[in-house]
Amino acid sequence: MPASLKTGLNPYLPPTWFQTPLGELFWLNGLERPQRWTGRSSATQNAGITAPATAATIAASGVGTITGTYTAYVRFVDADGNFSSLSPISNTITPSSNSTISYSSVPVSSDSRVTKRELYRNTNGDTTSYWLDATINDNSTTTASSTFTDAQLLTKTEL
Repeated sequence: MPASLKTGLNPYLPPTWFQTPLGELFWLNGLERPQRWTGRSSATQNAGITAPATAATIAASGVGTITGTYTAYVRFVDADGNFSSLSPISNTITPSSNSTISYSSVPVSSDSRVTKRELYRNTNGDTTSYWLDATINDNSTTTASSTFTDAQLLTKTEL
């Protein structure tokens, strides 16, 4: 085990430590970003995943039954299944009898631990519940699409 897991911490604000049931160590001092050590490497990591700083852009196309007022959010997911907070909200669209919701300018993360992105969309006019609409299983693709209607979204995972 290394003699030091993290250097450069403020010596006047001692960290508070805690251990998870999985044996991971976390510490924070109230000013600097919390740190995480898994025990599987000699390096620490920032705890958590930084949220997307920009919103995705959404649009509708094709002929179908998607009708209403929609917005969307993006969140990052890391290799351990940890989620970031949500992105800023997307633009608002009002499709009328369309078949496809298209996502573009989906933000990517600079964090190498991020392995996928999830896109959440509301159902017609509902601004309090968002449903998993699409998953991008990499951290480089910036487009996605969905053909889920409101009824189909309601059977998926709610945010």
